[in-house]
Amino acid sequence: MTPFEIARGYIGTTEGPGPENNPVIMEMYGSVGHDWVEHDSVAWCAAFVGHCLEKAGIRSTRKLTARSYLDWGVPVE
Repeated sequence: MTPFEIARGYIGTTEGPGPENNPVIMEMYGSVGHDWVEHDSVAWCAAFVGHCLEKAGIRSTRKLTARSYLDWGVPVE
């Protein structure tokens, strides 16, 4: 599967209600090496991208900042 196809499978994923954490989001942090994150309220956009890349067999930046992807990859037309 491509990272895009994997990402589509997460449409509708949201943080857990109130103090609860969504285990799916918590798994995303862990899959990119940040299993120390304790709450899904931590911005998870970069963890999501990294998780989808890693599941597709592509090494991500393994960082939790969206800006870490500014210089990642190669340009496409």
